[in-house]
Amino acid sequence: MQLPDNAGSLKVLLGKSGELVSPVKTFLNEFNYHVKLNPKSSFSYSTKPDLEYAVFVPTGEIHINDEVTGKSHLLIFSNDCATIHLYNPGIVEAHAFIFGGGEYTEPIVAEGPFVMNSSREIIQAYDDFFEDAYGAITMNANN
Repeated sequence: MQLPDNAGSLKVLLGKSGELVSPVKTFLNEFNYHVKLNPKSSFSYSTKPDLEYAVFVPTGEIHINDEVTGKSHLLIFSNDCATIHLYNPGIVEAHAFIFGGGEYTEPIVAEGPFVMNSSREIIQAYDDFFEDAYGAITMNANN
């Protein structure tokens, strides 16, 4: 989707924005948008109070709500932030990812490659893994 005033573009990677909808199923209104901002351009994104928001800037420098944000920086917004305003002060295209979703309220336990809701579920995941319950990756001899 082209941004107003030739400011750049917004691509929906996950979730939906207006008429744009990703084919990936979501469960808590998760979303991830790739914003490309043209030089000396700005874009304002209106938030919803029931969702959590963050912005990741992988390269370059962007001003986000008047705060200078540099390469590989993540900003997390409070629920009272009504608008996320992005401005590219540079002379080359800048990139940002706006992402978030509904609040996740279940407990989270992470160990190794597994993320579950309890230590008991982590133990079961390891047992399943070592019993080959997750299947196997095989190589095709023609590739």
